[in-house]
Amino acid sequence: MAEALALLPVGDRVRAFWLTNYADVLDFLGRDVEADAAVREALEIGVRRHDDTTVGMAWWTRSWLAAHRNDPAGLRYALSEVERHRGEWMKDGQLAEYLGSSAEHLLLVGDLVGYHDFIERAADVATHIGFPEVVDNPRAPGTNRSTATRNEASNCWASSRVLDRLSRHSDRDACC
Repeated sequence: MAEALALLPVGDRVRAFWLTNYADVLDFLGRDVEADAAVREALEIGVRRHDDTTVGMAWWTRSWLAAHRNDPAGLRYALSEVERHRGEWMKDGQLAEYLGSSAEHLLLVGDLVGYHDFIERAADVATHIGFPEVVDNPRAPGTNRSTATRNEASNCWASSRVLDRLSRHSDRDACC
């Protein structure tokens, strides 16, 4: 993927989009420094171009990185930046995905207030567009997610999908 990115023009919106995907891959591989660099470059491209879509997508990726590193303050800040750069790019299915995934990440870092806010917003959008899966997954029965306490949220990684994704983090390998 790095070789493919090298072929894209510097400062190009397409490059910024692929950098956010690359950061996700690097995060999964445990290459945090490189993931941060990829997001930083995507943000720089978006800011330089005055492109809310690019900036918003890069901050959304940054929010995932913060959640995977158990950084509640970083997650909340990244989400506030996504919200600040919302535009036409974030509506309908994209908005539902953002709200649902962000709710999950807020729960993972122990922010139940944020989780409930985001999951309710996601439910409103999901109902409007007929896409219930976006809220069904974070609320799946038997995962303790819909009734999680702060302690459960911070100590138990109940979603096997998220567990698989985060298994490289030794402090997150245990689940109740």
